[in-house]
Amino acid sequence: DLTCDWAFKYVFQSHPNLLILLLNDILQESITSVEFQNTERLGLEPIDKKIVFDLLCKTSDGSTFLCEMQKTTRSDQRDRLFYYGSRLVAE
Repeated sequence: DLTCDWAFKYVFQSHPNLLILLLNDILQESITSVEFQNTERLGLEPIDKKIVFDLLCKTSDGSTFLCEMQKTTRSDQRDRLFYYGSRLVAE
């Protein structure tokens, strides 16, 4: 079941060509390669929780993108994704 976190990461990190095919189909882009990066970020303050991205990828043209699998709708989902994205931009 690819909607399980570990299966999602295992399949796409083990077979990046499948991720490339999926992303090109969904995004209508021409991604030719992906490089998987460290997915953990410490909180900004010692009391903050760490962030664990599902897949953080870099394309052959140097673009970085975050690929998240969400099974359920959370009330804070928009805020959470905004925070994740802003952390990446700040780096």
